[in-house]
Amino acid sequence: MACNVCNASESSNVKSGKIRKERDTFGELDVPDDRYYGAQTVRSVMNFPIGGIEERMPYPVIVAFGILKKAAAKVNIQYGLDKKIAEAIMQASDDVISGKLYKEGHFPLVIWQTGSGTQSNMNTNEVISNRAIQILGGKMGSKDPVHPNDHVNKSQSSNDTYPTAMHIAVAMELRDRLMPGLCALRDTLENKSKEFKDIIKIGRTHLMDAVPLTLGQEFSAYATQLSFGIDRICTTMPRLHYLALGGTAVGTGLNTRIGFAEKCAAEIASLTGIPFETAPNKFEALATHDAMVEVSGALNTIAVSLMKIANDIRLLASGPRCGLGELMLPENEPGSSIMPAKKGSKAIATITSTEKGETVAVIACCSAEGVFLLPACIMKGKNKKAEYEDSLSPNSVLHMSQKYAYITADIFTAWLKDNFFLKSTGKVNPTQCEALTMVAAQVMGNHVACTIGGSNGHFELNVFKPMMVSNVLRSIKLIGDGCQAFNKNCAVGIQANKENIARIMRESLMLVTALNPHIGYDKLRNKVVDMKVYHDSGMVHLLAVCLIKALCPHRRHRMKIVTTNR
Repeated sequence: MACNVCNASESSNVKSGKIRKERDTFGELDVPDDRYYGAQTVRSVMNFPIGGIEERMPYPVIVAFGILKKAAAKVNIQYGLDKKIAEAIMQASDDVISGKLYKEGHFPLVIWQTGSGTQSNMNTNEVISNRAIQILGGKMGSKDPVHPNDHVNKSQSSNDTYPTAMHIAVAMELRDRLMPGLCALRDTLENKSKEFKDIIKIGRTHLMDAVPLTLGQEFSAYATQLSFGIDRICTTMPRLHYLALGGTAVGTGLNTRIGFAEKCAAEIASLTGIPFETAPNKFEALATHDAMVEVSGALNTIAVSLMKIANDIRLLASGPRCGLGELMLPENEPGSSIMPAKKGSKAIATITSTEKGETVAVIACCSAEGVFLLPACIMKGKNKKAEYEDSLSPNSVLHMSQKYAYITADIFTAWLKDNFFLKSTGKVNPTQCEALTMVAAQVMGNHVACTIGGSNGHFELNVFKPMMVSNVLRSIKLIGDGCQAFNKNCAVGIQANKENIARIMRESLMLVTALNPHIGYDKLRNKVVDMKVYHDSGMVHLLAVCLIKALCPHRRHRMKIVTTNR
């Protein structure tokens, strides 16, 4: 479930002038009269002033609490809870699930509190209790007719509700936030693999030239990485679907009723559309969070994949003139505050007459290198005027001027239409790749914290719960949003620079590797030495083809090996 309300401003927590008195077991405290929370929430705010609003308990956790409290109230009707009170609790829980109360500032507690999440459980109990009292026409803070512990928290403990909320929140976010972005990017990369299937390029190992493959094959690796990442997430689901609710304090189920855990899990499954079930061993569900570490590990692996994919793409697109330049990325924004950037060269081509009566085409081409005034050609014939404006590279214009000595205005205009080539000319950086690699780095850091938290479950209770779930949820949000942004603003617009790819292929000495099985390694090594002589003349590719034909005339089909799926 994506959060649309987590950016609530500080003003949402500003206290009104009125206060009311509420009491917990430690005494009486002042509570803002326009807030549904009570004394235990205020005491937590006083005791844990760490990080401010930016460190609030994640929105998906509070939504998950609303879901489990609604489910528990409905089930508790079967175990003696007054139906009128239960229905008020369920209605108040709906306000929590909608996000309305989170946005309005009724959940001010931060992640950095008790490691069991007790204060957040009580924050939820107090908010739902007072909202239900309001619904029933009672006085807020009176705990009558709806008590936060006796009614809202009936048959529950913080030790089983918080881990239940953890699993609900993470499962819903995986479904609603991670998977859409991850699947969209995977699908785009698969489409690019098909689009580039016939583009043969040089492969690279150790960052050095290797044997050829297709650009489609290179992209197929990226798509497969993400497919495996999706599979890894799905593999974690069975353990994530186990809920601790019903274990109460230490896993024995003290103060709950037989069947409560199973019925609550079924109700939560109905509310969320996710196949939750009660955990088979409540002691494990309270004392450890291996399932959370497992999910974090799968997210960490996806982060590793995304780091590799984004790095490859930005390196393949480097330049575009002085780097590899095999890929062209969408140009989204200027890349420097000092170096100029243009989205393609803007050229204005004007055909006019000289004083001698000759027709001249002059191209004013503005690019990162400067402003070019290029007399493209001199034309015979009648005085004709025409203007053409489109994206051109200076090299393209020069090529045209060298190719034609005399052409008419119509031919000139047609040539421009057929030969314009959009290419980045200024400082436009691979910012989407950079953003995605930073996301990946943060997810790796989140996993370290989650791993440490998971390894510190002492005796019957792990007390790193809020930190663990907040890091997992942050990783889900970052990967999901990062993949969506990268897909929309980069991946779908990636183009192959066939000209550069072909040029680099022609310069490679590794093409003769196909001869290895036929003439042996040592003879092949000598041929490579011979080929180096031809390197500077740009005839390497021609020589390689000639060698293969001469030495293996009956095996010419082997030259097509690079286009196979091996």
